[in-house]
Amino acid sequence: MRLFLAIDIPSAARENLVRLQKAFRSLDLEASWVPPANVHLTLKFLGETRPGQIPELQERMVKSASETPRFSVSLCGVGVFPHWRNPRVLWVGMEDPENGLLPLIRRIEDETAAMGFPRDARPQVPHLTLARIKSPKGRGRLRQQAEALEPHLSAPFEVASFQLIESELSRQGARYTTLGEFTLTGHSPTHSPATPADPS
Repeated sequence: MRLFLAIDIPSAARENLVRLQKAFRSLDLEASWVPPANVHLTLKFLGETRPGQIPELQERMVKSASETPRFSVSLCGVGVFPHWRNPRVLWVGMEDPENGLLPLIRRIEDETAAMGFPRDARPQVPHLTLARIKSPKGRGRLRQQAEALEPHLSAPFEVASFQLIESELSRQGARYTTLGEFTLTGHSPTHSPATPADPS
């Protein structure tokens, strides 16, 4: 089973992605565009996973979710991998003012590493993939259009859960099935009020 862990994107933000894709499609790039319904914020790609591992994986994800408070993010900025000289992946970045994403990703990394899944070697850049670019055709126009965009591409939205998803590949593209959803129930750290000194 080909699995990954991801955050679903609300419909309003997804509509913004549709508009972005439409704008970039006008550049006549040689690219494979991700269907808007398939866009997720991937937290961890697990790859081929034995069905017998799923119960433990779900238990560990419940633990990760229980340690993570809800937080808000927004779509922010457009970039490419690996770099503008040879763009291969076009993506939308995430603004995370409450610093919720990376701690959640680290918890997931720790829990899945304990099960034998390899850690990601590359630095984490939370993003949503818009397209996979097949040639450098139009890369100059691509960069110009990306840099001309307003940095803030959506209103903030709350992240309240994440999902375990199975990806089945076919000639018609990827088909996603949600195998589990994990609600964030952690508490934000608070500062206790100072205790008055005992006058005695």
